[in-house]
This record gives sequence, structure tokens and C-alpha cells, in this order.
Amino acid sequence: MSNGIKTLLIILGVIALLAIGGIMYGIGEYNKAVALAETGQYEEALRFYDQCLAMNPGVSTVMTNRAVALARLGRYEEAEVEFREALALDPRDMTAWTNLGLCLSRLRREQEAIACFEKVRELAGVNTVRDILR
Repeated sequence: MSNGIKTLLIILGVIALLAIGGIMYGIGEYNKAVALAETGQYEEALRFYDQCLAMNPGVSTVMTNRAVALARLGRYEEAEVEFREALALDPRDMTAWTNLGLCLSRLRREQEAIACFEKVRELAGVNTVRDILR
């Protein structure tokens, strides 16, 4: 492979990273947080998500994952705030919309929850259950 092609591939890689939210510092902290959350250690995961956000304020994916951990701990009001902040940064994040809907449902705010699920359906481009099953 020529040096020109290698350089082009590096540039394209950097552009791709920037397109998905930029280069994230603290990837080790993020990976640790995800691993802890996957094993149900949500309090510990929150600590690592907080460290990651201290290095990368405003990374919607980290905020969404942190909000999921809060919700798993039953801290629905805090999770709602975090989901809404993540959605302000990335309004097309179907994971955040879905989990916000679940939080709102747990808070017995059914109409707001339904609106979140409708937003997911809109973003996914489906109109009916039949569309989902295709």
C-alpha cells in the first residue's frame, strides 16, 4: 500500500471518529463502566462513567449509559434528567428515547412514555408492528 493511500485511510478514520462524536479520552474508564454495568454493578459503573464524563463532557453515549445505570438502580428521576440531556445532544438516539420512555413509565407518566416510544417508532421508520416483524 502506498504512503498516499495510508495517509488517506488515516484521514478517513479521523473524520469517522469526529463524525460519531469525536475522539474520546478515558476509553479505559468507559470500557470499565460498561463491563461493570453488564454485571449489574451499577454503583461502581456510575463512578467510571463520571470519570469519563469529567474528561469528555457532553458525550451523549456516555450520558445515556450512565442514565441506564441510574434507572437500573431505581433512580428514575435522575435517569430522566440524564436521558433528556443526552437527547439534547443527540435527538436521534433511539436507545435514549426507549429508556426515557421506560423511566417515565416507571414514574407513572404514561402519556409521556408513549410519546417517547412513538419517537422511537418514527426514528426507526416503522408504522406498525407488522413493519417491525418484516
